[in-house]
Amino acid sequence: MQRKHWHPNIILGFLHTLEFTFMERIHENLIQHVTQNAPISLCGLGDIISDVVNAISWLEQLSIHHGNVRPMNILLERNRNVKLCGFKNVFSLGDFVRVTNPPYYIRSQDGDFEIAKAGSDQGAIGCCAYFIITGTEPKDRSHDTYPIPFFGPIIRKCWDGHYQSMGDLAKDLHKTLICDSLDVYRADEEALMSPATYDQRVAECRDFLSRNDIQDKISVLAKL
Repeated sequence: MQRKHWHPNIILGFLHTLEFTFMERIHENLIQHVTQNAPISLCGLGDIISDVVNAISWLEQLSIHHGNVRPMNILLERNRNVKLCGFKNVFSLGDFVRVTNPPYYIRSQDGDFEIAKAGSDQGAIGCCAYFIITGTEPKDRSHDTYPIPFFGPIIRKCWDGHYQSMGDLAKDLHKTLICDSLDVYRADEEALMSPATYDQRVAECRDFLSRNDIQDKISVLAKL
């Protein structure tokens, strides 16, 4: 992925071989964060979900469907900035995709396959929001979310497939959550790793392979 496609809320990969993938080291995943910091404040919830929506919205602009949004694939830095990972189920928008990991992704009445489209990840985002609030991953989408302050109706809309795109979900977040520290568009170009630092990390990865005498087909992920 070229630097123009980097995003502050998407994890950076440095080097990929047949046996190893070198990525940024991030402090914790969402499961660890919620377990250690529950209950999560409304502003904390808003910051996390907004970062996830920003990341997915950026992928949609690149015609990419993530397809595996869930707590273990949402990483958080110490400043609570989100880094989305878990790209093994990535498809292009318009592709036929096999639906897995319910209730984050559920099958339609037509069968196991659906067409990836803008907004396809919204149900999973609703599940992640439910987990942050309750500390429990939903077993299905039948839970009554409306008693949940502010965010309940948004979770229900996500589960019902209300939003046509992540941009629509971001607008609803911005209108619904009243919090001084919440900014659904807070992703900043300045938060990106500098090219010099990136090149240094790639060199360190290559040095690791060399020192351990690992001969393998290598690709620099940012150059793909």
